This record gives sequence, C-alpha cells and structure tokens, in this order.
Amino acid sequence: MPVAIAVLFVATVLAVWPLSREVWQKSVGASANYVACNFSFVTDRALAMLRLTSIDKALKEEQEKNTQLSAEVATLQALEKENEILRAEIDLNKQLYRAEKAISARVISRSPANFLQSYVLDVGANQGVEVGQTVTSSGYLLGQVRSVTPNTSEVILITSGRLLLPAILQNSKATGVISGGLEGLTLEEISLDTQVEEGELIFTQDIDGIVVANIPVATVSSVQARKGDIFQTIIANSPLDFTKITVVNIIKN
Repeated sequence: MPVAIAVLFVATVLAVWPLSREVWQKSVGASANYVACNFSFVTDRALAMLRLTSIDKALKEEQEKNTQLSAEVATLQALEKENEILRAEIDLNKQLYRAEKAISARVISRSPANFLQSYVLDVGANQGVEVGQTVTSSGYLLGQVRSVTPNTSEVILITSGRLLLPAILQNSKATGVISGGLEGLTLEEISLDTQVEEGELIFTQDIDGIVVANIPVATVSSVQARKGDIFQTIIANSPLDFTKITVVNIIKN
C-alpha cells in the first residue's frame, strides 16, 4: 500500500510539473514585461522632460537676445532723433547767426526742484561758453547762461522768474521787461495807451549788451490792466515746450 501511494505521488508530480513550470514562466515573463514597459515609459518621459527643459532654456535665451536687440534699436533711434534735432539747430544757426557766433549744446539735466527753472548743458568754458550769453531753441529765446564750468554750463530759463530781460513789441515798438512766473510769461512796464494786439510777437531788446537783440520770445495771449495802474501787464506764451527740449544754441553776445 505505501508503495502504491508513493508511486501515485510521483506520477502526480510528474504530471503537474510541466504545467506549473509553464505557469511560473508565464508569471515571471509577465512581470518582466511589466517592469520593462514601465521602465521604458519612465525613460521616455524623462527624456521628454529634458528636451522640454532644453527648449525652454533656448527660448529664454532667445527672448533675452531679442530684448537686448530691441533696447539697442531704441537707443539708436533716440540718438538718431537727437542728431536730427541737433542738425536742424545747426542749420538754423547758419540762417540766423554767423556760424562762429553760435555753440550747439545738449541738455544733460534739469533743475530738480522745478524743471522750468534751469538746464545744465554739456558745454562750458573750454568750448567758449561765458556767463551772460543768450540761449535759444528753434530760434526762440530759451534763457541765459548763469554759471560755467570747464565743460558744463547752467542756463536760467526765461520761464523761471529769476530772469528779467528787456523786450520789445513787434507792432507798437513799446518796450518793457519780460520774465516768467506762476502765470507764465509776462511783459511789464507797457504804458496803458499802448495798443497791444493778441498774437503780437515779443522780441528781445539789446540794452547794454544784456541779451542778443531781435530774438523772438513769445506771442501776446492777453492784456491785463486795473483801474489806477499806469502800466498794463501782458500775458504771453512761448511756442517752446520747455519740458522736452534736448538741444539748444548758445549765442555769443
């Protein structure tokens, strides 16, 4: 009996073994395939991330280059515009004054307290600038040189209120003193009997070499006179935009 049982056990093992071996092999193979597929997926994803990172870096570098190029183009355009203005001022100098009597300059700063008070220019004593010289822009009076260093100069603007200059009306030839202030440009000391027209030009008048004569300053916008006054006050407007001027001319007295 025990022998029969042993024989039966051996026969069963021999019968089942091939099937078990096949199942085991399939199980191991499936696991291997699963691991291989997942490894391939992870590898592909990692490579894709590396490619995206590389592309993103390249795009950022290209954007930085484009930004830098845009800034350089903007700078060149600004310089070209400034050069055009400077050339126009030089041409105007040749028309109005002898070339040797005019010095072209760039505005390098404006007074911090109020930009309608003064400018600092990029020329000074080394370029022939002197205190008291008349300064113009686009042919109109801008101001007068107040101080000079070897390579810079300060200009007090006609709008500041710190500069009083003799002036004359174009039509009536009446003379007065023009200056700046809170109300804008005003021409004072014009007698009440003087007929003043709106839009009439006001020019500089040379008295004792204070300022170069016959430079247009402004146009009359209104006239003020109160009862009992012996003079009328003329409110005038300059065509210059004092906040945007970048190039000026200094006229040697």
